[in-house]
Amino acid sequence: MAFGAGVLGASLHYQMPMLAKLAGEFSASPERVGLVPMATLGAYALGIFFLVPLGDRFEKRTLVLGKTVLLTLSYAVAAMSVSLEMLVAVSVCIGVFGSATQDIVPLAARIAPAGRQGRVLGQVMTGIFLGILFGRSFGGVI
Repeated sequence: MAFGAGVLGASLHYQMPMLAKLAGEFSASPERVGLVPMATLGAYALGIFFLVPLGDRFEKRTLVLGKTVLLTLSYAVAAMSVSLEMLVAVSVCIGVFGSATQDIVPLAARIAPAGRQGRVLGQVMTGIFLGILFGRSFGGVI
């Protein structure tokens, strides 16, 4: 679960080191390319606000799986973006579905053995923070 949380956490940060390349690819100003991470992280906040609470009504595993599938499809569409506007629109989807990271935390606490919840949550949170760190590094390598 820590690895999955890390991969999902990283998914929100891959594009940040690539902004200069994206500006060149789409012949856009740095200000316009800045809309990509703004859309991603703004939509992530909306996903946390509107979708994460659904974990109280629906099975968390199903939510994590569904969001992960939709996040993967969003990345496939982002890879095929032909304009900056299309990439910004898809970035909204990436942010919303990237909120699956926050669904993993309570899921891990629920399925952890009694007396080990703190350790499991620590591992999951470490996975998230390492995912953010390595996501930016990985994006820089690409």
